[in-house]
Amino acid sequence: MFEVAKRILLSFSLGLVWAHRLALRQPRAVVCFFAALTVVFGISVSKLKVLFSVQDMVGDGVPAADELASIKERFEDGANSVLLVVPPEGRRGFNEEELCTVRRWYSLVRATETELKNALSTFDVSWPVESADGSIKYRNIIDLDCTEKILRADLARVETYLDHGPWPILHDSRDRLSLVFGFTFRNSEHEKFGSFDPKILVPLRRSVEEELMPKLPGAKFHWVGTADYQWYVFKGFEFSMIVNGAMIAFLMLASRFLYGTWLSGLIYCATLLISGVIIYGAKALAGSEYDLLSSGLFLILGVACLEDFTFLSTQQLKGWSWKKSMRVLLVPSFLTSLLTMIGFASLYTSELGIIRDFGLWCALGAALEWIMLFVALPAVLLVTGKRGIWVDPGKARLRAVIDGLSVRALPRWVSRAALVVFPLAILAFSHIDPNDTLAAIFPKEHPYNHGINELER
Repeated sequence: MFEVAKRILLSFSLGLVWAHRLALRQPRAVVCFFAALTVVFGISVSKLKVLFSVQDMVGDGVPAADELASIKERFEDGANSVLLVVPPEGRRGFNEEELCTVRRWYSLVRATETELKNALSTFDVSWPVESADGSIKYRNIIDLDCTEKILRADLARVETYLDHGPWPILHDSRDRLSLVFGFTFRNSEHEKFGSFDPKILVPLRRSVEEELMPKLPGAKFHWVGTADYQWYVFKGFEFSMIVNGAMIAFLMLASRFLYGTWLSGLIYCATLLISGVIIYGAKALAGSEYDLLSSGLFLILGVACLEDFTFLSTQQLKGWSWKKSMRVLLVPSFLTSLLTMIGFASLYTSELGIIRDFGLWCALGAALEWIMLFVALPAVLLVTGKRGIWVDPGKARLRAVIDGLSVRALPRWVSRAALVVFPLAILAFSHIDPNDTLAAIFPKEHPYNHGINELER
């Protein structure tokens, strides 16, 4: 058995060496191949489906998700945006002029926003009232005469109606007349964004910011609906793009100080960007969506690629050519990537489709980064005439510091004390706090969590 495994490993290693030598012997053909691959997958990236709805993301593998989809279809339940408007601190409610302003805004929005399926608010709640002739009529609880700016029922009576009515969401336990607005959207499905396109919320939120907020100074506005949750997830996706861009800028700068040239950073970042284009383009062609977990795929690619690139650059600082460093590190680097691939591929045993999908593409990404560094990169270097090293030992300002840290031995007592981390890690397993609350993916100070807390109070 050992001999069989040894032969398999040897054959596999020879295959890796053959792929690397092919790049050295036929660099133009290899460059053309990867260029065509990048163009094809780059075009496909625009077709990548982006999901913001939690139901869209975790449907596969969750039994209740099928029933939720059925309920949504039967009851025509769409994404809803809920706006909670809280009076300024120290006030029980809004005055007559402010209430008329809010009702006028609400009537205009309901009449002009074509994407709204229906809307309900505190202003729509009616209460049975006995008339003079003994008949029963329904009258709005907030009975406003906006011509005379008069509230026919006093504020305390309105609060009593709401507190004892069958509308829990309208009951403010802090004795305030907070206003609640619910907007349900129709035609919200989008071929690129799944069951809901958060951009539909832009006109509604803009109208609140531009037309309502300035006229209600001191009031607090909270968005707490399912559509609002997806809006904030969408904003998180946008922020992840900024984080990825900042990571590339940082690595460019770090490479300049670590390896002495801007070229080193350019090589690393170009390799990473092309890998990202290929992996996301492949996802699009395979019908795999971009979801919450996929937003971290580019960062994982960057970390996986950084390890091998660091080894190659460090060996060049020691006087090796890039050809020699690649030849020596060819197989060892793949074995480290192989462990990463196996680790991520193990996630494919999960019952959740979103976890399986994430593990599969991370494993493929780990394999792709090795191919880009040891097959595509040498071909590009030869075609562009770069036969020397891509580092400059004389300008690598942090090299002396890093070399000093790498050769300095820690005191024996520090090394022994560090072993305590292993039993402590085992004990810490029982204190892991599982996060199964949707709002908990946002920081505690996030506007959505502020709104949820206000709604609970």
